[in-house]
Amino acid sequence: MFQSNSSCSTFCQAGLLLLILGFAGCKTEVDLDSSKVNEPSAELFFRSLPDVGVKKSKEDLLVELDLRNCDNAWLENVSRLKELQNLKSLKAKSKLLNDEALSQICKCTALGALTLQECSISDVGCLELANLTNLKELSLFAAPITGKGLRGISTLKALKKLNLHGTLVGDEDLPLALTGFESLQSLELSETSVGDASIPKIMELPKLDDLNLWKTKITNAAIDRLSSKNLVRLNLDNNPAINDEAVDAICKISTLEFLHLGKTSVTDAGLSRLSELPNLTLLLINDTAVTEPALQSLREQKPRLEIRN
Repeated sequence: MFQSNSSCSTFCQAGLLLLILGFAGCKTEVDLDSSKVNEPSAELFFRSLPDVGVKKSKEDLLVELDLRNCDNAWLENVSRLKELQNLKSLKAKSKLLNDEALSQICKCTALGALTLQECSISDVGCLELANLTNLKELSLFAAPITGKGLRGISTLKALKKLNLHGTLVGDEDLPLALTGFESLQSLELSETSVGDASIPKIMELPKLDDLNLWKTKITNAAIDRLSSKNLVRLNLDNNPAINDEAVDAICKISTLEFLHLGKTSVTDAGLSRLSELPNLTLLLINDTAVTEPALQSLREQKPRLEIRN
């Protein structure tokens, strides 16, 4: 989809191609303010860039680009991304997206949000991200990087959200890698080998209030350490080592609004304690030994609590 807020018009793949052909023919100034390209037809946009010659004023620039559903043709012109001087958000998914491509992406210095899914960047290539000083959100979903690569981007002082789902980080390198991320509010470590040893360093992140530990290596000991952190969201899904003992620590996190205890070893005894959480509004507790009568009892105690099981 290629969309312009100023005209509220939407172009399908055929429409986008016609639009590009119009660019090439008239080379007039075109309003791209707050526009989006997020369908497979986006590849046409990049293929035609060398021939378009569109004049872009300060106010008329593409700001959001989603290429996750495109084929890999756009990578052929990845060096032209830097011409989109006001690009604020970029999302891409490709195993062919390597260190060389990342170095071109990192020339888009206005980027505030970057999502790179299942790419092939290395720890060395990851260092290029340090050039994106305006970055507030970074997702490196399933990238083959370790904490060594992260240490190079700890200079990103504006970073508020970091997604390391499925990366190679673990207790041996994550604690040191997290040094410097003083503005971080949200951290996703799901499907990593992170365990209890990383929790003390996580506790040092002063603004962190959203922590995703889905399918990691944590135990009750980790939750006990987290009990003094003012978390708003905590995801403990798919951690069978978490049981009723952890609930005692969880109940000390009075700021919690969202809690995921699916696929843990929590039972009815632990569930009953959750009524002590004053701000809890959403509880996910699927695939556990918790019974329906215990769930009904909690619903009666906290009628405003949404429970999904």
